[in-house]
Amino acid sequence: MILKNKAQAMTEFVIIIPVMLLLLTGLYQFALLAMDRIKLAMIEREVMLFLTEENATGDKWKLFGKEEGEKLGLNPEKIGVLAVDETDNGKIGASKGIGAMATFKGLDFKITYDSELLPAFRLMTGKGSIKQETRLTSAAGGCFKVKLGKDFDKLFQKLAGFGSSAGQNEDIGKYLGKAPEQTK
Repeated sequence: MILKNKAQAMTEFVIIIPVMLLLLTGLYQFALLAMDRIKLAMIEREVMLFLTEENATGDKWKLFGKEEGEKLGLNPEKIGVLAVDETDNGKIGASKGIGAMATFKGLDFKITYDSELLPAFRLMTGKGSIKQETRLTSAAGGCFKVKLGKDFDKLFQKLAGFGSSAGQNEDIGKYLGKAPEQTK
C-alpha cells in the first residue's frame, strides 16, 4: 500500500514539474518584455523632452534616442527611432507661418525595439525576438487667439496702478470690495 502511494506521488511530480518550469519561465520572459516596454516609454519621454527643448533638425534626436536606450541597458543596434511624418528638411513638428500666427504641426514619432526571447521560447516559437513598438503623437496647435471682454481695459488700468502707489492695499480693497488690511 505504501509503495503504491509513493509511486503515485512520483508520477504526479514528474507530470507536473515540466508544466511548472514552463510557467515560471513564461513569467520570467513576460517580466523581461515588460521591462523593455518600460524602457521604451522612458526613451520616448526623453526624446520628446529633447525635441521640445532643442533644435530638432537632422538626425540629432534619433541619435539621442539610441544613446538614451544604451544608457538604460538596451542594445542600440536594435533600437529604431523614426519620424512618422518627417517634413521641412527633417525637422518634425515644424511651424508654418510667422510669429503668433504660426501653427504647430505637432510631433509624431515611433520607437521600436527587438526584444530577445529566452532559448526555450525561441524553440517553441521559431522566432529569435519580439518587436515592440511605441508611438507618440503630440497635439497640433492652431493660431494663438485671445478674446478680450469689454471691461478688460478698465481692469487693466486698475491692475496697472497696483504696486506704484503708496495706498496699494486700499486700491486692492476697493477693487475687491473689501476693507484694506493694516500693514505694519
